[in-house]
Amino acid sequence: MEMVTRNCEECEKEFQTRARHTETGRGKYCSRSCAAIGSARKKGFNIGRTQLERSRIRRETHPNLKEYMRAMYLKHSYGLSLDEYVAMVKASKGKCAICLKDFSSTKDMHVDHDHINNKVRGLICADCNHALGYAHDSIEVLEACIAYLKKHSESET
Repeated sequence: MEMVTRNCEECEKEFQTRARHTETGRGKYCSRSCAAIGSARKKGFNIGRTQLERSRIRRETHPNLKEYMRAMYLKHSYGLSLDEYVAMVKASKGKCAICLKDFSSTKDMHVDHDHINNKVRGLICADCNHALGYAHDSIEVLEACIAYLKKHSESET
């Protein structure tokens, strides 16, 4: 069994491997972890890269990075494509679906969705989004809030 010295293709560390492995294309990595990283890297994953390198690769791969990241967020979080989101924005006519106030900016638009079945309900402002969140999307809690406000507004007038 003849041994040869090679440099790992991943970490460049010198290691010993069998000569027949080098002839068959194996024996490229010094360890299983280097082999796993090398394999993942060849498949296009950014394993073992610094944050700076990953950011550079992302910018080169996606020239419209902000739009790409927004599209990925919408798809991952709500199952919406960017086109579906743009259609929702146009349909909302720049107003919150609950309080009907104008959105001050696109950052103020929140995609409202049912947390149980993840179904998208519409675009609402930050205040309405917080109100629904604090009420845990419970109709009973919101009705109790309305009853409480009515009770205290009637007694004060």
